[in-house]
Amino acid sequence: MAFKQLKLRVEQYTGLQASDATDLAIVQQLINEAAKEIYNTGDLPGLMDEAAFTFDPNYQIAIPTFSANIRGMRDYNNRNKQPLTGMGENYGNDPWFRNWERYRVKANSPIQQELSVASVLTLTQGGTPDGGSIVITGSTVNSSRVSETVVMSANSQTSVGQYVTIHSITSPAMRTNDYNVFDANGVLLAALPNNQLSTNYQVLLLSNYPWAQNTTTQTVEILFKRAFVPFVNDGDEFPAPGYDDAIYYAFQSNWDSMRKGDEERSALAAQKAAMLLGAAESNEAGKMPDARVVFKPVAGRRMFDAIRGFCNGPKDYFRP
Repeated sequence: MAFKQLKLRVEQYTGLQASDATDLAIVQQLINEAAKEIYNTGDLPGLMDEAAFTFDPNYQIAIPTFSANIRGMRDYNNRNKQPLTGMGENYGNDPWFRNWERYRVKANSPIQQELSVASVLTLTQGGTPDGGSIVITGSTVNSSRVSETVVMSANSQTSVGQYVTIHSITSPAMRTNDYNVFDANGVLLAALPNNQLSTNYQVLLLSNYPWAQNTTTQTVEILFKRAFVPFVNDGDEFPAPGYDDAIYYAFQSNWDSMRKGDEERSALAAQKAAMLLGAAESNEAGKMPDARVVFKPVAGRRMFDAIRGFCNGPKDYFRP
């Protein structure tokens, strides 16, 4: 069921009219709030995905925005599990034991590669300029923190500030076109899809292979939870199929909770949503008797060549 059908059901229940711009904004907010609640309940069946990433040893990579939470990692060639370790383990008496077999989630970053020098930014879009705006927040050569709004009235625009670091890249509203942000050398720093309001990359320190033993590129498989993308257009879908009824009842529970005298209806709707989620998990459990992650060779594992890239330095992140 696409966003269009969910809007119709919400209209019927609330009396709001999506044909009116003000009502549409309310309907969209109600549905997205309910959908995010369902998404946050856990690793629901259908939300998990996997991809292979190639990188140079000893370097960091930035996972693209299609992933939200990493749930597992293993070496692509020998299928050995690579456990997640905390950042603090590298500073103990026995720093990061067997660190060549482990990885760390280092940070979240609005850009996938650090700026090497102070740089003006070039923002681009394809197709007919949509007139949207993008807000760059960061530090410049003269200021510790500034914010600059760039209106995308042309296919290419340039920032006023020369940035040393980038704190955030956001947009106040959804847009028609995707935006790309480049540094002065033409290196892609971030991509902002038209249906997202900010950029976010997970920065990982994947390995610490001794140079004398391994100087070749490495490939790992990563199991991750798909990122939540808000409903905007009529054809938009939840990241996994089969949860539209649960989203609707979560909305109904939220709506009734705000109406005096409808507390019981709200509780019943919440129970219905929980029941639907439980049924989805039970159905998945029936397909997979052992739902735990088992790291072993699997024939025909696909590799995302489209997002393959190499890191060129110790401060470089993954480049799609």
